Amino acid sequence: MSTTYNKLIADIRLYSGRTDTEVVVAIPQFVAAAQAKLDSELRIAEMIGTQTINASTLTITPANVLELISVITGDYEAHQTTLAEVLRMRGFDINPPRHVFAMNGKNIELITPTDVTITAFQAPPRINQDKQTNAYTDGAENALLWLALSYLGVFARDAEMTQSWAQLASNEIERLNDSYQAYAVSGAIQEHDNEYF
Repeated sequence: MSTTYNKLIADIRLYSGRTDTEVVVAIPQFVAAAQAKLDSELRIAEMIGTQTINASTLTITPANVLELISVITGDYEAHQTTLAEVLRMRGFDINPPRHVFAMNGKNIELITPTDVTITAFQAPPRINQDKQTNAYTDGAENALLWLALSYLGVFARDAEMTQSWAQLASNEIERLNDSYQAYAVSGAIQEHDNEYF
């Protein structure tokens, strides 16, 4: 089951029972905070996207990548090594391999410029009034709702509410992550292009 931004806002108001203006106007901030937390804790199929970058430089910065799944350079699946090893190969190898890369912060360091196809868990675009759905509304609507409610509890200085909603969110995130892992291990996920990226 999925949700939309407008439904999520309405559900937060309903479940919290809050009608005071200062809380109601802050609800979009709670939703934004919940999405940021899901970026670091959630890994589900709806977050997987593929980007192809025609690299003309040795350093590329893919957009919105949270965690790499695979990197293809040219026609080869690339293997990650250390930044020091990539820098060494750049300077001294006459015919350096194209299928090796290193991470340097959010950048991918290549030995030679080449086309790169990256499959990764990506941060979905943020939902708002103009963008009603994303990977979280489609695949983690309960976690998103409960996290937003836990932030509302913090804002309203309601420790009991905060703790109960945060625990529900934590349990849901764990369940979703476990379900994705079981699905991925079964071989069901080979390559998954996502409409959001």
